[in-house]
Amino acid sequence: MTENMNVAVQAIRNFVYFTRNYPTPKDMCEDIWGKGVDGNHFYSKLSGYDFDMCRFFLELSLDNQTKFAEWIIKNYDCGWNKGKYHENPQNEGRDFVDYCKSHISDKILDFVGKRQYCGADFAYELTQEENVNGTLTFSRDAAVSQLCKWWYDCAEYWKYEADNFGEHGHNPFDEPEAYMVCMVVEGCASLLGQTDALQEVWNEGFDLTDELADKIIEQVNDINEIW
Repeated sequence: MTENMNVAVQAIRNFVYFTRNYPTPKDMCEDIWGKGVDGNHFYSKLSGYDFDMCRFFLELSLDNQTKFAEWIIKNYDCGWNKGKYHENPQNEGRDFVDYCKSHISDKILDFVGKRQYCGADFAYELTQEENVNGTLTFSRDAAVSQLCKWWYDCAEYWKYEADNFGEHGHNPFDEPEAYMVCMVVEGCASLLGQTDALQEVWNEGFDLTDELADKIIEQVNDINEIW
């Protein structure tokens, strides 16, 4: 393979990896072109293309294509090896597991001191607000970006829904925010359902004390599998 072809293959790999793992589009535009008029201009242009990255890139001037390419190389260089947004392919899905763990840790203290119906329902009490809102991001493009990072877990959840519910509640391509909510609700339910602390009160009411909340968080943090 010639040197020029090596460079071309690497460039394509970087761009493909970028399209799977880019941050929220607004943050990306501000990172490349700065906050203010320029960043807002390019974000508006991207949103006007319905966040079609390929079309957006091709419509840029050569100077701005160069800035974009330099930013991708800096942050995604070689995809699998380094870069600001690098993710280890051997550890795909960690981000989703950690997101659910953090969500549990952030929300559980709101329920301390309150009587809970039973351990089996606690996860759904914990995520009721998000379920009612129908979103965790209040932004379609932010949800799309998050689901791209969770791509393999999205596929696993799709199978999980079919196996356990016999149908799919939402299509991630049509309703990314709702699909993300369903993933997080069931992800949190899976983590909490694996804790000994909740298994002990699975079918009975209980008072959520500070000590019990700390015990649940500690046990959740020791779990590494969801589906």
